[in-house]
Amino acid sequence: MSDDRRKFPRFNVHRLNELKAKIDRHRTFEQVITLGIGGCGFYGTLESKHFLTPVKRVFSIFEFEGVTSQPVEIQGNLLYARDIQLNDEKIVFFGVEFIEAHQKLIEPIVQKLEALKEAGKVNLAP
Repeated sequence: MSDDRRKFPRFNVHRLNELKAKIDRHRTFEQVITLGIGGCGFYGTLESKHFLTPVKRVFSIFEFEGVTSQPVEIQGNLLYARDIQLNDEKIVFFGVEFIEAHQKLIEPIVQKLEALKEAGKVNLAP
């Protein structure tokens, strides 16, 4: 999902098995697709749309094998939830913008993503 208003680039992370994420602390039904200093995007079920909206603040937890020694919790604001068709399934794509005070917490993970991009192992999200 491209958004020309983004301040920071996002990386495609859906194929990184080393990166674990939980959206809204304990939920594991969603899959993080993009991640950057400024926020993340993730897929969820139609049921999760009703759970997360109209909630505007979410607490995401990220772990990256070999990068983080403990889970990193980052607060963000849910900006949108859009229904999309993926193959034969209708799902929701959520966009989260991390609050500025927490953006530094994700920096070690983003630095690793930048190194993986240089090595050709991840791409920037459109």
